[in-house]
Formats: sequence, structure tokens, C-alpha cells
Amino acid sequence: MNLLSLVGEQPIPILLTWRALHPRQHLLLASETTRRVAENLADLPPGAQVQVIEPYHIAVAADQVSELWSPGTVVNLTGGTKPMALAAYEVARRNGAEVVYLQSEGPHNVLYRYRAEDDRLSLLQRCLLLALINLDDYLRAHVGDYDISGFSSGKGGDLERATFEALEPFVDEIVPGIRMEAGVVDIDLAVRVGNKVGLIECKCGRNKIKQAIDQLNTAGGQRYLGTYAAKFLVSDQDWSERYNLKALAQARNITVVHVPCFAKAGEITPREVSILRELVLRKLGSAP
Repeated sequence: MNLLSLVGEQPIPILLTWRALHPRQHLLLASETTRRVAENLADLPPGAQVQVIEPYHIAVAADQVSELWSPGTVVNLTGGTKPMALAAYEVARRNGAEVVYLQSEGPHNVLYRYRAEDDRLSLLQRCLLLALINLDDYLRAHVGDYDISGFSSGKGGDLERATFEALEPFVDEIVPGIRMEAGVVDIDLAVRVGNKVGLIECKCGRNKIKQAIDQLNTAGGQRYLGTYAAKFLVSDQDWSERYNLKALAQARNITVVHVPCFAKAGEITPREVSILRELVLRKLGSAP
């Protein structure tokens, strides 16, 4: 079986479908805008081929997909522009081929497999995907090369380590100090549960909280680690009454975890640990 995937801004749905289906060959169809995303994916073993096609003219895109078509090809409609999806579906329909779509929203990844024939779609399978990627896959798919710098120094590093130790027994992976683009963007902790990834910033004191919110928003944007990444801010201050910061975090879809006992005693209390674990695991689709 060969796989033909339409590539959009988010690489992980493409990578998960690729890993789930194990195609002999994988062709990544991208626009000029998403070429970088496709090239990052193609660098992950096993390799794939990248082809740039027309993203908005349906007839032109359909002709390009037809030229790339081969018998036994499965079409992945998860990414790309809507005109690209319409064009690829039309080619699949004419050939009575299988098409797939990955649902990424929500706590789980679900792959839908259809047969396109006789002007209708028949559902062949609805499959819940288990863990198919690791943190290295996730990071390389989004940004290519990156560095791991470990824990920071000082009290901030102590909070990072305490957060790491609280979560490590309950998650599949957790890595401290992810640096992208030579430190232009970094994140204190990256965590994975199944196929879901979270980004965690740890801040001590009342200063630079907005900076931490901005850092998370940048790291969790399309340019870097993707809008599907959950974002968490662990603070040793309780600033829940600072409505401007609270509203800003909510607007950026950032979950704030207050651990004020750390500021006094230098450790996260068992109750705070329990709250931290519950919030992180719930967001990443796993009950504590």
C-alpha cells in the first residue's frame, strides 16, 4: 500500500497516520507555504517524498494528483487546503480508492478509513490510535533540529526539577530544557502522554509572568510546536486575583498551576503535586 498525504500547517496528524498505516511509499503533497513542514516530516525515518502542488485551483490540483496517482494508493485528507482535499478526493473517487482522515481534536486520536466508490463513501474502520510517536518525533516534525539544555540554574531550576519529579512517574516522557533556533525560543519542560504533548513553563516570583505567557504562546504556535500542544504555566505565586494576567492566560489557552508553598518552603506540597498531576494528565487525555 502507498500513502498520499496532503500536508497542512500541523505535521503530527500526518505522522500519526503514516505510522498507523505503514505504507511502502509515502508521498507528501504540500503547497509552497507548507513545504517546510513536509520536508521536516520527510527527514523522519523511514523517508518520504515531497511534491509541491497547487493549493487553491481545484482542477489544476486534481490533474497534478492524477499524475502522481498509482494503483493501491490510500489518500490521507487530514491536511492541506480545502481545495487540495476536494481535488484529492475526486481522484480517489474516480479510482474507487480508500481515503482516511485523522481526528486530532479532543483527548484521543481516531483514524477514519473510508472507501470512495459509486459516488458515496463507505466507512471501513474507525480506529483509536495508541502511542505511535515520541517527543523526539514530535519536536523534529515541527522544528527540525533542536537542543536539550536540561534544568535552569537557581530557584527557577529548582522549580523545574520539582515539577519534573512530580510528573515523571505518571507520564510517558518528560524532557527538561528544549531550545529551538539556537535559543531564540525555549521551553522549560516538554511532556508526552500517548500521542499528546504538553509544554510547561516554570516561573518563580511575581515578575516576568507575562513573559512566560508570551513564551508559551510562541512555542505553542504554528511556527514552532503546534497548536495541538497543551500549554501549562507553573508559578510559585498565586496571582489568580490579577485578572489581567488570568484573562491573558485563558485567552492563550494556557492552564495555570499555582504552587505558592514552593516560594516559602522550596518544595511542592503533596496537595499541590496532586493538583498539578490532575491538570496535566486531564489535558493530555489520561485520568490521574
